[in-house]
Amino acid sequence: MFEELAAPLFDGVLQEYNGTILAYGQTDSRKTYTMGTKGKDGCQTSIIRQAMNALFHKVKNLKHHAELHTRVSFIEAKRTGSDGLQFKEGVHISRGLLVLGNEISALGDEKKRKDAAHVPYQDSKLTRLL
Repeated sequence: MFEELAAPLFDGVLQEYNGTILAYGQTDSRKTYTMGTKGKDGCQTSIIRQAMNALFHKVKNLKHHAELHTRVSFIEAKRTGSDGLQFKEGVHISRGLLVLGNEISALGDEKKRKDAAHVPYQDSKLTRLL
């Protein structure tokens, strides 16, 4: 999963683009296990562990000497209320994914980037984290 989904981010990151690895979905869909925050010894195959290894491996193999500053944030946000209605959760997930899609579109649109167009980070709790 890492090689296909997350590894391609690192070439862009080393060219000064931002990179985000995000696991988002309904309760009990194994996001925490996949990202690597649950399991034995940090889960050797977790996406977080593989991402850090890939980043530092790429930096180590750079042909030129440069100073590299990295900032890595890991946030686990979850609903802790007692209502737990899956329908409500599904609605919030869908809304968050829609807003995330709008942001990705804004960031990926070269014309909008050149015009310094607004990126709607504040439109949902999920995307405020970005």
